[in-house]
Amino acid sequence: MPKSKKTRLSNSITKQENKLKKKEKIDQKAISNQPTTKSDFKLNNKLQIKEQTNELISLDTEDKIIVKDFLIIAGSYERILYGIDAHWIKSGESSDDDDFSLKLDPIFVFSAHTGCIKTVSVGGKFLASGSTDEVIKLYNLRKRKELGSLLQHEGSITTIQFFNKTHMFSGSEDGTICIWRTKDWECLKTLKGHKGRVNSLAVHPSGKIALSVSNDKTVRLWNLLAGQKASVNKLGRGIY
Repeated sequence: MPKSKKTRLSNSITKQENKLKKKEKIDQKAISNQPTTKSDFKLNNKLQIKEQTNELISLDTEDKIIVKDFLIIAGSYERILYGIDAHWIKSGESSDDDDFSLKLDPIFVFSAHTGCIKTVSVGGKFLASGSTDEVIKLYNLRKRKELGSLLQHEGSITTIQFFNKTHMFSGSEDGTICIWRTKDWECLKTLKGHKGRVNSLAVHPSGKIALSVSNDKTVRLWNLLAGQKASVNKLGRGIY
């Protein structure tokens, strides 16, 4: 190959490597800036990851990464609720060694429901799970014991979200959304309007409005102060 072509090829490879390195740095910063304290995988088996605050490890890299211990909550098709403690262990002997391994320790197993678990959510010390048996089960994570059951819905529980540790929202296959007060677990309001299964919901940080999406192909905005819908947007297909 002529020298000029080799030079152009070498320069092209170098440019591609620089692009990849630059993208890698951007991705690392994006990951470190994201509040990745929990994750919900939309499968038959529901999984949630909750950040633990009892330990903090700093890895000295070009872009500093904070690694925290976390708790994995998994609800299964077999109606079982699992709690797994995940914590990082330093493998190297030197204080400058950044070699860590992840250790997983089972901490509880609850026979939670009579139907498959569809959703799980953590709010402070509380753990809630929803199932096809139309029941929401409540647990105290610190004491690792069951608190009771909520029976307001008349369909499978499809989504649960905590807000500020003081309230909990639940959506169901019956098309309703219930707002619960965690102090005494009273249902403060049942939001009605969806004509199909509520697939997901989210509450604004202000606590004044919420969004829900449904199998009826609508996105609904709710005025939580008034306890009623604020707007409805019809879309082309069901949203998850």
